[in-house]
Amino acid sequence: MKKLILISFLLVSCASLTPSQRSILTQVETFALNTAVGAASAYVTGGATSPAFIANSIDGGAQLVRSIIGTQAAANPQAIQAAVAAGSVSTVVDNKIAPPVAQNAAAAIKAGADPNAVIEATAKGLNQAATELRAKANP
Repeated sequence: MKKLILISFLLVSCASLTPSQRSILTQVETFALNTAVGAASAYVTGGATSPAFIANSIDGGAQLVRSIIGTQAAANPQAIQAAVAAGSVSTVVDNKIAPPVAQNAAAAIKAGADPNAVIEATAKGLNQAATELRAKANP
């Protein structure tokens, strides 16, 4: 129930965003998507693991990073990175995706974006990356 209320709050909050705030969140989401797809694609191309394994790990990171929405951790770059990495079972997520995604989220928050909206945009980008990786694996 808490998640439903929080998601409703985020939807209402997002509806009242300025164009500049929307732009920042779109950039955060796109950065998370591109970073995850780029790092995972390079790792998968090398034959180290399957795209589905990486996609599942990225989804795990997205799920766990969403769990910090509404907490003080949402504005903490180390907590964001730890959440993305902890939700994963892949070193590519831990080492190549979580750090730059967390740094980008922190920069957006520092620029004035709402931490909860940034976390949701980050998670959304990660989920899109996982979906894209699965589509590449199963054309």
